Amino acid sequence: MPTDFGRLMRTVRHLRPIQITNRIWRGLVRSGVPPAGSLPLRSIANDWVESVRHPASLISLERIELIGVAADISSPDIWRDVTMPKLWLYQLHYFDDLNAVGAVSRRAWHRVIMDRWIAENPPGSGVAWDPYPISLRVVNWIKWQVSGAGELTARDLASLAQQVRHLLARLEHHLLGNHLLENYKTLLIAGCFFSGAEADNWRERGLRGLRTQIEEQILPVGAHNELAPMYQAIIAEGMLDAVNFMRCFGFEPPAWLVDTACRMVGWGMSIAQPDGDWPQFNDTALGAAARPGELAVYLSRLGLEFRIPDAEPPVAFARVAWGNWTLIADIGGLGPDHNPGHGHADNLTYELSIAGRRVVVDTGVSTYEVNAIRARERSTAAHNTVVIDGLDSSEVWGSFRVGRRAYTRRLNIGDPTASLLAEHDGYRHLPGGPIHQREWRWSGRRLEIHDLIRTRGSHQIVAHVHLHPDYNPELSADGSCAVLDEEGQIIVRISAEGWDRMSLSDYEYAPAFGRRIPAKCLEFSASRAADCRMSHTIEGVENNA
Repeated sequence: MPTDFGRLMRTVRHLRPIQITNRIWRGLVRSGVPPAGSLPLRSIANDWVESVRHPASLISLERIELIGVAADISSPDIWRDVTMPKLWLYQLHYFDDLNAVGAVSRRAWHRVIMDRWIAENPPGSGVAWDPYPISLRVVNWIKWQVSGAGELTARDLASLAQQVRHLLARLEHHLLGNHLLENYKTLLIAGCFFSGAEADNWRERGLRGLRTQIEEQILPVGAHNELAPMYQAIIAEGMLDAVNFMRCFGFEPPAWLVDTACRMVGWGMSIAQPDGDWPQFNDTALGAAARPGELAVYLSRLGLEFRIPDAEPPVAFARVAWGNWTLIADIGGLGPDHNPGHGHADNLTYELSIAGRRVVVDTGVSTYEVNAIRARERSTAAHNTVVIDGLDSSEVWGSFRVGRRAYTRRLNIGDPTASLLAEHDGYRHLPGGPIHQREWRWSGRRLEIHDLIRTRGSHQIVAHVHLHPDYNPELSADGSCAVLDEEGQIIVRISAEGWDRMSLSDYEYAPAFGRRIPAKCLEFSASRAADCRMSHTIEGVENNA
């Protein structure tokens, strides 16, 4: 119990006062029923520009697949089914399928399910009326009509107005971060769609709030400060939608909004993997958000151009390409101290692609549920970095909680075109105050990873290299590890220096929510009583890498 209390205190002390007071207020004040009544619509001034089309999720009128879980949705109880993961329920209430690939062909299904949603989710009740699902659903319903995929009825419009009123009364100041940004974006878009004094207030409140949150959450290079590429994509798409809606209804998007969209897309392009998708650092599930190139195409259709940041040193993630090798290193952290919920204990991890294919991968994320799988996927051992004494570098717990946290520092040592050096202090609380320093060096078909543990204590040290499921590692008699592709060809050899032991273990790679694939992990281990240096080298084989 004292340990749990200490962890709680190490978590809460980073929260901002508004997060604490707003959470207390939410616990004391019942949601109530938001005011009813619709508003007139504003006339469309300019053509809607086609936005990103995500994969379809609606299988039939009675069945849907979300985050890898297919389920029957014919029962009115499905909207609040506590046996389903909360993320699945949230996604059900988003109505993303209204604007997915082939949405027009499913218009009749959409009409039935929208009518059901209004009838089966009384105003102000259940998950359906949580602010975040409202934020995404309102935009999807409006986009459905404006894009020509469907037509809203008077009943839909009345519900929309009621949802926006409820959102305005329940802005997510207890969470801040991407949730609050989405709340304000939705107020802006709803204020463009409807007309009248109330809608004007929504639009103005949305613009003011959005600008404040952008100034706080979006770093100068265009990175979202929660440092999860998946949320980078979601927010960047939202900024593009905001520009699109404002133009569509005759409003000139402010320069700061346009600039934000261009910077966010640019930073996304600058960290993209060669396969065109995101690195899987922190909470990033592939397929759950638009890919970097899809956002760039949407930006281009809006007549805008992205800007690749030229900041030195790189922010959060460093992407280095040489020959057909690409290294993406995590030299950032968990995100802002008051909102690290989507962060993992993964400081100084990395991903490696060769010839456009991922070879060394992040374990990924398959669930947000509070369980052993979530704990494992956020742990240090699930990433390609060093574990000391079997502990996580940051005290991740629950689903989105962090107590003690690691801080990374980029070190300006060495040739930046051939090496990258950084360190973190996540284990400073252990005896001897260990600091983990890592240097990546690259040239030709070779990547060296050098680890230095500065400590006055005695520790067990383990480093991990998680391999993509397409590759099969085999330990060799010379102490190295050969990594073979599906055809049995050796792609790279991995060797180690300074470690006591090299071994293989099983793990589950999570490319997407709801998916886990058996794969292999290479482990290096050592027991040391003072400062120590260890390294491992990944070297390509002639003609194969």
